[in-house]
Amino acid sequence: MGVRPQADRTRLVVAWLGLGLALVAAPAGLAAPVVMPPGFQPVTSSDQLLAALDLSRPELSRVAGAVRAGRTNDALKALLLHYASRQRPLPLATGTGWLRGRADEIATGRIPHLSGFPPFAVKTPYDWDADPFNDYETTINLARHGWVSDLVSAYMGSGERKYVDACGDFLRDWIERSTESRYLQGTAFSQAGRQHLWMPRSFNLNSAERLNVPWPHAFFALRGNAAWPDDLQIAMLRQIHNQADYVLATLEAGDDRFVIANRALVTTGTLFPEFTRSRVWRETGWRNLAQAARSQFAPDGAHVHLTPHYQWVTLRSMAWPLLLQRQNGLPVDTGYRRELELGLDYMLGTSNPQRGVPVLKWSSRTDLRPLFAAVGPLFPERHDFEFVATDGRSGTAPRYLSREHRYSGHVAFRSGWDPAAIYMLFDVGPMGRLPHEDKLSFQLNAFGAYLVVDPGRHSYVMKPIDVYTASSEGHSVVLVDGRGQDRESQGSESWRPRDDLGPLLHRIGEVEHAGGRFHGPWKGGGNRPLVSHYRDVLFVDRRFFLVVDRLFPRDGRTHSYDSLVHFGRGEASALADKVVFRSGDARAGLVLAQATNGAVAERSRVLVGSMDPISGWMSPQYGDLVPTPTVWHSTRPTGTVVTFVNLLYPFESDPPNVSLNVRWGSEPGVFDVVVEEAGRRRALSLDFTAGVAVRSLE
Repeated sequence: MGVRPQADRTRLVVAWLGLGLALVAAPAGLAAPVVMPPGFQPVTSSDQLLAALDLSRPELSRVAGAVRAGRTNDALKALLLHYASRQRPLPLATGTGWLRGRADEIATGRIPHLSGFPPFAVKTPYDWDADPFNDYETTINLARHGWVSDLVSAYMGSGERKYVDACGDFLRDWIERSTESRYLQGTAFSQAGRQHLWMPRSFNLNSAERLNVPWPHAFFALRGNAAWPDDLQIAMLRQIHNQADYVLATLEAGDDRFVIANRALVTTGTLFPEFTRSRVWRETGWRNLAQAARSQFAPDGAHVHLTPHYQWVTLRSMAWPLLLQRQNGLPVDTGYRRELELGLDYMLGTSNPQRGVPVLKWSSRTDLRPLFAAVGPLFPERHDFEFVATDGRSGTAPRYLSREHRYSGHVAFRSGWDPAAIYMLFDVGPMGRLPHEDKLSFQLNAFGAYLVVDPGRHSYVMKPIDVYTASSEGHSVVLVDGRGQDRESQGSESWRPRDDLGPLLHRIGEVEHAGGRFHGPWKGGGNRPLVSHYRDVLFVDRRFFLVVDRLFPRDGRTHSYDSLVHFGRGEASALADKVVFRSGDARAGLVLAQATNGAVAERSRVLVGSMDPISGWMSPQYGDLVPTPTVWHSTRPTGTVVTFVNLLYPFESDPPNVSLNVRWGSEPGVFDVVVEEAGRRRALSLDFTAGVAVRSLE
């Protein structure tokens, strides 16, 4: 496997996660005190909570009178009465309903979290820092309190006391016992053993996630409810103030987490204007959201990560404060409306027929319909947004089909906008800030099925399987001498989508074309192969694809090549002249036929769920690990130019009897292709020697 050793790869991702920040940096195995960030002054008592309020506000006059009289308990009661009767502002709704089975599980202490793991078994008193699954992201996910909204929604929908009792029990235990909560209340601790949990970025993002949805949801849904104890409401108010101030004190610009954090500042400052600090939170949040919108998106609308799932997170966090203003009758900020729309346009243009994001880089499969439904009131004139939100039941389909994105290098081919459309996402652009060695990779959907897939991201822990999903071996690309791409070694400055790559998508008659190049570096250190990979994709008659790979050695050495195609969930059969894949998602499938020139081709191998070598896996959601067929089409070593022609022919139900014939020309890059299926014949003359020339032979 031509991938960076696990230790090196882990260092890269750990650096990205921010473990090396000075606030918590310490040699492994040594305890180090975790100090409070500058400017953070936690509220730890009832008197401090009351002092944090703007008691000059008329609606807090009873609270102010009790404070002046020294009656702290009366002041707290008056404060809770104020919140119980306050009409606005209120948080946005969290969803359309609740799931009894899920809520019942949580109420009994079995708390689900990330897809690929069993539930947490929580019984108070509980060790909230525990990492029972050896994956710190699971513990972090538990600390973001999505389960709070599950239980509150169940109680509000059913009236059954068990849900609110369980929520109060777990939440009180977390506030009183977790390292993170105690730290937010000013209790210092020594960092030892579980550094992955105890770092500013984790606490910042966890606090922001709690402030954005579950805590406001619980506080306002249960205010004045006899089932929700007064002392717990007061404890929540103290921690709401502490979390907002902690987020403010530990802001770090650069990516989606910065946007999530500033969304939390705006949300908290809007929902809790009674706090003196609320104005600082709001103004800082709005200013930073506008700055992030200007700096985090390329001119084609792609986010700096080039990871569509993270772009979805970012856009949702940008839209939320605007929707919060609109719901509460406040003037809606327009400072970054253009950038928000541009980012949504990118998501629309690259979306697959299942109305999901393409699974590029560290993405998971993500449904775009709720996002486009949410932003509808902000963009009432965008009937194409409505089309996606309603899955085509209303609105108007976009006027275009295939589309290029010239900064991200993402080319989306499509035959239509219906769920059965044929679609391919082809990546010819830079790496992005979440590195996968996947240049020139592609993914293909057709007839409701995921036919060729990107592996996704299995986890952040960087076990061997995680290294695989980030490597070239995990993508539909070409390996040279068993080695993958090594763009990571070029440094982070080359990863951003800064440059206009020029026209990417071309139409020649009934053929659409896009091409990309990879000149290296390949892995291998001082013994790296010097080979240029040219890949051209042709979408013919909006029925099938030809993927043409040309490998040009530049070092005078012989090289072997592996052309990889990663199928989705299903079964693949290798026949004499083709591979037939039947999807497990739908009745659809794909015929893959390959022709090779310039080297002796070996018989294609299909690896499914292999651990030696690691191959044939995908992770549609964090923690999932699904065995899937991967085709390895390999050559013996050669010193000449090698050309692969790959036919990818999607079918809706039964595999067609399709054949690929290639008549090779006198020089590399010149040849004729004939595709025959059920009496239909498509013959093309292709010439890649000077640009791209496509001519029909019929």
